[in-house]
Amino acid sequence: MRSGALTFHRASGGYAGELTVTVHNGGTLDVPRAELAVFVPAQVRPAGDGWTGCTVAADVEALVLRCTVPDLGAGATRQLHLGFVAPAIQGRPDEAVGPDNHDHYLTFDQRPPYVLEKPRDALETSFPVVVP
Repeated sequence: MRSGALTFHRASGGYAGELTVTVHNGGTLDVPRAELAVFVPAQVRPAGDGWTGCTVAADVEALVLRCTVPDLGAGATRQLHLGFVAPAIQGRPDEAVGPDNHDHYLTFDQRPPYVLEKPRDALETSFPVVVP
């Protein structure tokens, strides 16, 4: 799994941005169902069509978006284009999504039925946030 930066631009009332995530099945077996979890600051919200099949859970500090990635065949690669919006905060407009906020990372793992060729932990990676 890899991703680019979550790059925001100014939009009406705050910011809009997109994150592109690439997942790859490097194994020799098909994965019938996997899950991508996206962790972002609580003020950030999903936007656009890329969130079909995802659920949202929010708490005070983070928003967690869990997305099912079905039918990832052996050797297959899939790209997900995920849109976000965030408010501008008075006095410090980038506070909601600024690069100093470390609540932005991804995890990727299989869901039952498992077809792991060998046991492993969920993949996890952070991604940079770019604010104008």
